[in-house]
Amino acid sequence: MPPPSDAGTSATVLDDTTEVALVKENLDLLASCTEDVKEMETFFLAKESKPELELSQHIDICGRLQESLRSLRDTLCHRRQMGAEEWHVRSSSWHQKYSKRLLSLRITLERLGNLRQRVEQQPTLRPRQSRAILTKLEQHEAKLADLASKYSVAFTRLKLRHLHYLLTEAHKRAKEQKAAQKTRLMSKASFERMWMMGKTFRADLRHAFNDLRQEIYNSGPRSGRNTSAP
Repeated sequence: MPPPSDAGTSATVLDDTTEVALVKENLDLLASCTEDVKEMETFFLAKESKPELELSQHIDICGRLQESLRSLRDTLCHRRQMGAEEWHVRSSSWHQKYSKRLLSLRITLERLGNLRQRVEQQPTLRPRQSRAILTKLEQHEAKLADLASKYSVAFTRLKLRHLHYLLTEAHKRAKEQKAAQKTRLMSKASFERMWMMGKTFRADLRHAFNDLRQEIYNSGPRSGRNTSAP
């Protein structure tokens, strides 16, 4: 189940079944849009020889669009492979933003697919038509690049939150082991062995947590702040 929404929120929040279906739908759209963009790129390359047309920007944008589509596909594939524990540590605000972006992505991809049809319906491609198509390409490139960036940051933060959760649970287990040893429910040898294993595990988690937190901090002026580990 998704985390409960804050009282009074009117934003769309996807339930588990809808979210899974929408991820699959978007992955299918990402695959088809990647082919659409490649076809448009080939179309522009074929028309580039005409002296009255300047299509280098169109071709460059098609390249950047493919990069954004690839990034989004990788992120959503990662989402499908995530374990239940990591997915369920997300906050209600995180899930709310994620839901809105997932719906926004579907709309953007559907429009991008329609743009290919518009391009193919212009076999002569006059300068005025070329400029209009360039404007649409720029709008789609900006939107998809923004979504790709936000998705990347969001899932990096979710990974950080999961590491924080694992650290917290590891410290709880360490305290329980200490209590068990004090009440002689665990032998000294067993306690020392389990304690050293737990200590190494916690150290590895803390190292991974701090590295990822620093990576987030370095990626933006506000990233990674106000985040601490137990």
